[in-house]
Order: sequence, then C-alpha cells, then structure tokens
Amino acid sequence: MTPPAKPSEEPSAKHLVPGSVAHSLAHAAVLATVVETGLALVGGLPAFCGGALVLTVLALVVARYAAGAHSEDRGHRKETHRMHARQVDLGDWRQQVTRSLREEDGYGPVLRHRVQRLYDARLLERHRLSRHHHPERVAELTGPQVWPWLDPARTDPPGPVTESDLRLLVEGLRQL
Repeated sequence: MTPPAKPSEEPSAKHLVPGSVAHSLAHAAVLATVVETGLALVGGLPAFCGGALVLTVLALVVARYAAGAHSEDRGHRKETHRMHARQVDLGDWRQQVTRSLREEDGYGPVLRHRVQRLYDARLLERHRLSRHHHPERVAELTGPQVWPWLDPARTDPPGPVTESDLRLLVEGLRQL
C-alpha cells in the first residue's frame, strides 16, 4: 500500500502567507476595490474618480517609501536600511585625490563629500550611528582631528587638505 500524497508545503497563489508582501497587497487591493465600489454607488462618477485619484496618490507615496526614497538620513526607516539605497564605492578616487591635492583650495568638495559618505557607511555598519542624528556620539568616536571634516553643520572644510590630513582621515576610517 502506498502512503497518501503529502500536500505541497510551498505557498501557492491560492494560499498567501500572512504577513508577506503579496498578502498585504492582496488585502490592500480588496480594500481599494470595496472603497471604490462604495464611492461609485453613493456618489456616482465624480466620487469614483476622486477616490481613484486619492488611492493612486497614496499608492505612489507608499511605493516611493518602500523603494527607499528619503532613506539616507530622514529617520523614517530603520537605520540598518539607510545605506542600502545608496551605492558607496571607490570609483575614481585616485583621480579625485590627486586633483584635490593639486588644486589651490586643496580639498575639493567632491572629495570631502565622498569621505563623508564612506564614514557614514562605516558608522552605520559598525555602530548603527548617523552623523546627522547622533553628532555628539560620532564626534566622540572619530576624535577632534577628524570630526571637523565630517561635521554636517559645516558647509566648508576646516582648511586645505594635505597628504597628512588624508592619511589621518583614512586611518580614522580604518579604526572606526
């Protein structure tokens, strides 16, 4: 005698797993359909169109949030998700460093911004901190020599960068 076949344990389209994105979207679609039907029956075509407009705007706002807009330092999402929306890489660092060291101002704004982004990624990854939300704690971690280069309240760097400044910034990043 053969044993009875076991039912499939994988969720199918008929059985949405509660709490999943598909489950939530299915419930939202049913709710939107019910609301739109009610508006059409009670208020006619103008109410139906107004409801459709409101639901469309709401769906776009939720989709934008879910996709990561404003996720870097706005405080709307968990801190661990902030840097996933932004790619931090080394790219053309060699060109930026040599060009910034040759320029009269010494430290180009592009290079400063990139160093800040690298520190942001390291702070978030290792300490779950943000320069913008926890400036006192970050200043304590980075030290008085590095913090002026990272301080989000400053609009300009503390002075022209030298090779020793770059070494200090890189060493501070490594120790962080």
